[in-house]
Amino acid sequence: MFKIIFGQTPHQYVLRKRMNKALDLLRSSEMPVTQIGYEVGLESPASFSRMFKIRYGISPDSFREQHNSFKYTFRTL
Repeated sequence: MFKIIFGQTPHQYVLRKRMNKALDLLRSSEMPVTQIGYEVGLESPASFSRMFKIRYGISPDSFREQHNSFKYTFRTL
């Protein structure tokens, strides 16, 4: 029934929510990446990095670096 309503399994839904929260934290905080992984409920930094890279095609560290670089470039224009 859950999959019919939400179009994904409960596990996929929870993982999507966790990864969205991780994106928000990577963008808006200076919390260490390892802490973000624990904050969103993943068991280890390695599992967080792996899941993030599978979902977004980039590591959490690289995402943050690119996001911060974009913010800096935007502010200086």
